[in-house]
Amino acid sequence: MLLVLNSNAPLGRHALSRALGISERSVRTLIKRLRELHVVDVDAVGGVLLTDEGRRLVEEFKRGVSCMIKLDVEPLKRLALDEYAYAAVIALEDLAVEVTAKPMTWRDSMVRYGASAALVVAVVEGKPLIPLGGGRCLTTMDYPELADVVDHLKPPRNSVILIAFAERPEEAEEALYKTVIDLTSQCR
Repeated sequence: MLLVLNSNAPLGRHALSRALGISERSVRTLIKRLRELHVVDVDAVGGVLLTDEGRRLVEEFKRGVSCMIKLDVEPLKRLALDEYAYAAVIALEDLAVEVTAKPMTWRDSMVRYGASAALVVAVVEGKPLIPLGGGRCLTTMDYPELADVVDHLKPPRNSVILIAFAERPEEAEEALYKTVIDLTSQCR
């Protein structure tokens, strides 16, 4: 909702419902929660708009997340874990520490938020790898498709690519968005 409001505010509940693809009842609940966090405000005439804190959060999110897109699963070949996939590219400071400490947490988070499967790809000095924990990883030697993912998404030299898979596109997208929000708020 914050990203939609950043581009189109103020918006009424009906317009937000259409833009987000959720019910007006869900929009009302979301607005209530976001007001409690002081990130949105409601103007009786114009609708919902971001507060200074809301704008700050959106800018922080945009700085860390260089892209979020729907991926075509066909080129992923053996890495395609379900019908639909959404990917986010996140540039992180102290990547080596973060990648070895958190990949399973991020993967589990995407699944907890509704993805049927998830993949975390670390890009270290431009080279993609799938961290397995315990200092072990898979590389392009194991999965040549990793190079295609990097070529398509063009991540920064040191970044993380999160990929959420699901049977329906909206499930993959929602799981990815929620995980990215969690991740960017933890890395402040």
